[in-house]
Amino acid sequence: MPPKKQTLLLALSGPSSSGKTTLARLLHRSIFPPSTTLLLHLDDFYLPESQLPQRAGLVDWDSAGALDLVALESTLQHIRMHGSLPPTFVSKEDSNAVWAVSIPSETISALAVSTREWWTAGRIGEYVSQIVIVDGFLLLGKSIPQVRELFDVRVLLRAGFAEAKMRREARSGYVTLEGWWEDPPGYVEKVVWPGFVEEHAFLFTGGDVEGDVDEKAVRTLGIEVAPKGGLEGMLSWVVDIVRQGVERTIDGEGSG
Repeated sequence: MPPKKQTLLLALSGPSSSGKTTLARLLHRSIFPPSTTLLLHLDDFYLPESQLPQRAGLVDWDSAGALDLVALESTLQHIRMHGSLPPTFVSKEDSNAVWAVSIPSETISALAVSTREWWTAGRIGEYVSQIVIVDGFLLLGKSIPQVRELFDVRVLLRAGFAEAKMRREARSGYVTLEGWWEDPPGYVEKVVWPGFVEEHAFLFTGGDVEGDVDEKAVRTLGIEVAPKGGLEGMLSWVVDIVRQGVERTIDGEGSG
């Protein structure tokens, strides 16, 4: 009797402007074989702006209180069961631009070739129907363990405060349910970065999210934390982590 095919959920999380969406789109569109991946964005689960919490006197888009967690969990469970997005689901996040890809096309092509050879040689398609890539700033945070536990592979990208601030402030704005949002002055310092630190400090030694990883904490939770470095190296690392996660899950050793 052939094995039952599985839908694998990959969490690609990290601070704002750490490269999550860029890498997720590359994995989905360029690296893995066509029709083997789905892409979902956490930003598609924001509540209406009128319902968002406040922080430092500003609208807070960077906390769990800004998200429709019921809809997120329901969507992930539907994907797990059916291997597809709910029929009524429409993404607005695909309308948002991401920072320009500086990765050489040769690197992307080489990763695509090796990944597709791995997929075929390992007969992955006999065991896996879809790899669902979910990118978002708060998939692995301290306050929503019920979301974190839904994922088979859990990846946390890294970016320092200065780097994240530079990239975020280079963006013109974001498409929202109501239309358009532009960060007010000081938004990264007052809202974005403090929110990330509060949710992820428990994964780092001494709570320093720019310092050393707390190896015991991440190992216990099955989280893979990216090494520091540029986007090209990060892409290669993520591809390797996803492959390992797929193989562990097929062998019955997935993180759950």
